[in-house]
Amino acid sequence: VPASTSRTFVISVDAWNADVMRAHFDTNVMGLAHGVEAVLPEMRRRGRGTIVGMASVAGYRGFPRSEAYGATKAAEINMLEALRIDLRPFGITVQTVCPGFVRTDLTAKNTFPMPFMLEPDDAARRICRGIEKEKAEIVFPFPMMLGMKALRLVPVRLYTGAFGAGAWNDVVRGAIASHGLDEAESARVLALVHMVDVDATIACHDSKYTYWVPRPTQVDPAI
Repeated sequence: VPASTSRTFVISVDAWNADVMRAHFDTNVMGLAHGVEAVLPEMRRRGRGTIVGMASVAGYRGFPRSEAYGATKAAEINMLEALRIDLRPFGITVQTVCPGFVRTDLTAKNTFPMPFMLEPDDAARRICRGIEKEKAEIVFPFPMMLGMKALRLVPVRLYTGAFGAGAWNDVVRGAIASHGLDEAESARVLALVHMVDVDATIACHDSKYTYWVPRPTQVDPAI
């Protein structure tokens, strides 16, 4: 049973709005909880079933202006992981879907760069393949997965300071150094670090992705 709800609205620290935060949690987190509540009794009675929850890579780490959306996605990831443990003895499988950016009406409203943008049909195929393979976690595309998971390894003080100090490249380069990416893929992952600086980036395209890199005047020669 797929369980997917989504709401996103940027909160500014200049005009903090707890009602917006509550609306995000009511839609994203409680929407998932109500979906599980609707199907869990019958699955337990049968002794089998699959719950597929839609979260996001945005839940892996806190990002600027993502206090509401990111927090709900982190909560969903945590909820689904706990359910995976608790429901396994009952023969119920729990799968977590964490996509990157997918071209939808919601992402069309975003005003920041969205690297590795995927089309909906591509995202759907990836999700279906992951479900069929019974993956516990379905995360895509690969460069986004690697970049976001690598950021989870960065110490809190270094991660927080990187936003203000402009040290993103150094932070992410250190985090991904041990993953064996070739130069091109490393550059793409490093492009993620510019998501919060729209004016410093330009869009690039290839056959599979739309991604964002620094403007030529700001390119790090070491990349």
